[in-house]
Amino acid sequence: MENKTIINIYEPPMCCSSGVCGPSPDTKLMDLQNTIKRIQKEFPEVQINRYSMNFNPKDFMQNPAVFAKVKAEKTEALPIITINGDIIKEKDYMSYDEFIKELMLRK
Repeated sequence: MENKTIINIYEPPMCCSSGVCGPSPDTKLMDLQNTIKRIQKEFPEVQINRYSMNFNPKDFMQNPAVFAKVKAEKTEALPIITINGDIIKEKDYMSYDEFIKELMLRK
């Protein structure tokens, strides 16, 4: 990949910035954390940002497509995942394999 690839993950309100806190953390969020770490290790040119609705509301407004989805569908639209601003997945997190497939399409 020649240019920096930016993945943004827009998430519903959570108790903390990662969502993996408390007595029974969500296993999907734990898998996401592991996937992010693995991608960052294997693809240092990829930048991954996570935005929680309650911690980063302004970031939701900076992407017009994301803002429109959330305005229309509320938190039901979340999570929304974008690569370089384009929505690639809604209403669920992506697996490692799904991220890799999308990254390879952009090489």
